Amino acid sequence: LAQAQGGCIGPSTVAHSSLPLAAISGKGDAGSMYRCVARRFAEAAGKKWNGQVMIDICMVPMGKGVSVRKEVTEVERVLRRHEAAGRIVCRLHGYGTNVSGSWDDVMGAVREAHEVLHEEMGVVRI
Repeated sequence: LAQAQGGCIGPSTVAHSSLPLAAISGKGDAGSMYRCVARRFAEAAGKKWNGQVMIDICMVPMGKGVSVRKEVTEVERVLRRHEAAGRIVCRLHGYGTNVSGSWDDVMGAVREAHEVLHEEMGVVRI
């Protein structure tokens, strides 16, 4: 990843990124890049970033047939388990789920949802 001005990549790079989940998990260069961009947005607004994020996630399992009801239910269970533990806040809506909390907690929940689909349910593509 190319870096510019103080080790951060500009926001337009992030908005159109197609990085794999491993890259945004908070480990390695890409996770640092996303946190860096969040800090730059906060600094531009005259504030310090407190590590809180909000995402809108829509996971669509591919190659498992017409119905994805079981897979979506399992992802929702993972997110609700994280919410019950007080780590994140979730709101299910018609096109996905809004998830908010600290960067590490939100990305941890997304990672676990991916792992459940891939490893436990045999989904090849999401």
